[in-house]
Amino acid sequence: MQRLKEIETQIRINDAQLEVVRKKEADLIRLQHQIQQMVSDATAERIELEGERDELEAQKLPINWVPSEILVEIFMFICCYHRDRIPDNFPAIRLSHVSRKWREIALSVSQLWSHIWFPCTGWSQERIMVYMDRSGTTPLDVVFGRGGAALCSTRSRRVGRVLSILEPAYHRCRSIVFECESLDPAYCLTETLNNVSPATFPLLTSLDMAVTGEPFSYASFPFAERDEPQDLPPSSIPPSLVSNLSLERVPLLSLPVHFFVSLKTLEVSYSGVFPNRDASVYASHLLTRLSYTQYLEELTLSNIWIAFDIVAISDQTFVRRSTASSPGVLKIPTLPRLRHLTWSFPPSKQIPQFLSLLSLPNLEKLDLWIDSFRNNASALSFDSQHIFDAARLHYPRLRELSLQCMHPDTLGSALRTIIFPELTKLEIINVERRTQKQAQGEIDIDLPIFPRFETILHEPRLLRLTHLVLSHFSISLDWGPETLGYIPALESLSLEGCNNVGVLMFALTQRVPPIRSIATNTSHSKHRRHMRFCPRLQILSILDCDIDFKGLKEMIEARNKSGFEDIILDSKELPKKATQNALAGRVIKPLPGKGSRLQKPNPWVLDDEESASLAVRMAEMTLDVEPTCISHVRIISCKQISLQKADSLCEFGVDVVWSG
Repeated sequence: MQRLKEIETQIRINDAQLEVVRKKEADLIRLQHQIQQMVSDATAERIELEGERDELEAQKLPINWVPSEILVEIFMFICCYHRDRIPDNFPAIRLSHVSRKWREIALSVSQLWSHIWFPCTGWSQERIMVYMDRSGTTPLDVVFGRGGAALCSTRSRRVGRVLSILEPAYHRCRSIVFECESLDPAYCLTETLNNVSPATFPLLTSLDMAVTGEPFSYASFPFAERDEPQDLPPSSIPPSLVSNLSLERVPLLSLPVHFFVSLKTLEVSYSGVFPNRDASVYASHLLTRLSYTQYLEELTLSNIWIAFDIVAISDQTFVRRSTASSPGVLKIPTLPRLRHLTWSFPPSKQIPQFLSLLSLPNLEKLDLWIDSFRNNASALSFDSQHIFDAARLHYPRLRELSLQCMHPDTLGSALRTIIFPELTKLEIINVERRTQKQAQGEIDIDLPIFPRFETILHEPRLLRLTHLVLSHFSISLDWGPETLGYIPALESLSLEGCNNVGVLMFALTQRVPPIRSIATNTSHSKHRRHMRFCPRLQILSILDCDIDFKGLKEMIEARNKSGFEDIILDSKELPKKATQNALAGRVIKPLPGKGSRLQKPNPWVLDDEESASLAVRMAEMTLDVEPTCISHVRIISCKQISLQKADSLCEFGVDVVWSG
């Protein structure tokens, strides 16, 4: 029993000791937690202080003074706006790796990640998925193609993989840019676009497709030569938002009709290809597709020639030459909203033929780059037989005409059937000579003589022309007085790389002889001096021209001289011939040639009485317009005019810009 009592006593002692130790352990644990909390607080405080110190250090750099809102705008410009069609890097990722602040900004703006680029080689699916995830619900701009000097080894299976990745986000695609050297990937994309409805791409507004390597072939595209009617009912065409379409070496008919119904800009090009029968645009294809582009505002044809596979059966209707499977007659489409037409490298004879296939009532600007080499029949592989004799083409709203040619002889065949009574700006550039002059440096090049307006225009009297630009031509001795009289409203004259400019300066110096007013019965009257040609001329630009400073100074002095001399002169003392010439103007003789090529009466062909009336009107415009002074002169790279000579023109009240 004594033993049991001793054990019980020892147990109670151990329990007391355990209680003390447990309390001590709990106190230590509590103290440990407190220390850990203190360590965590100290660590957080240290991190905060280090961040503040880093922020203060970063404030030493001026770039970090820019507010976040402005940084967002800069980042948007870097990531979302590209001068080139295909980028060569991933700017959003680079920006997010610069600093913590920039990363926070980059990750918070979903638009920075909406521009998704699939390089031809070396693209990562993980990177693409990061872009798609960080872009949230923002509309996507998808680009597929090589960047910089990277090689393109794309095949259709790679494009198929891209399309499978994008398929869940088709509804977010706002624009698609596709560029590849081979035809197979383009085939894959066009096949996809033909097999899905417009509802699959509800936000798509821009489509840009280009094949840059392999030779063009209609056989390489699905539906490229399909026969389609021109008059599908609007109710049968599904709606689409595509407003911008660019096709390079991609046939028009390879895309379904709904891609054309809402277009505002259309560009078709075959860059780097000398046209042959496989690389032409068929007239029937143009008529078929353009008939649905009622909202088209700008049409660009680059390096294009037209294969006229149609035959006229009346003034307004055609049929295809080949086949009984033709869907019926084709009519001339009317494009009521087209404002700007650009066509580069067409044969000059095709210009009026093509324009006669379109009705352009509101055309305002026409840019033509005429290729003289394709006018050579031996260089062409197509049938150049005319569809019909083109009638006069009347563009009542045309304001601007820009012509680039390799030889002035091509201008007449391109323009003789076109009438533009409201033209205000005319630019004619001799491209071949300019290229040769730039290549040969200081070596003088024989420039072709600029043709007179009546040899290239159906109506040479441009009564509303205010701006004229001539580049790399030689001015003949009779060009000035023979042509300047046709443009009485001229306000700005620009000459680039021209010879014999002194002829123009001399013509612009001449004055009209004083004439007694017809409305007065007195034998004497006072008159201010009037310039004979272009009395409203104010701006003169001379670039790299052969010009004598003396002639330029005399012209400006004659037009800007202060204090007009009063002249009292009886009209009987004036030669009768001079009076008649001043009032009636020079009679324009018709050019020799065939009779009227019109198939029906043309209201724009003037008879002798109307022509004389118009000449009188031109003379009255020249006499009645209040003459203006030359206010601005721009002289660039003219060897015969030094800075000192140019500065001397300021005494006549002229603002002079000079550069050697």
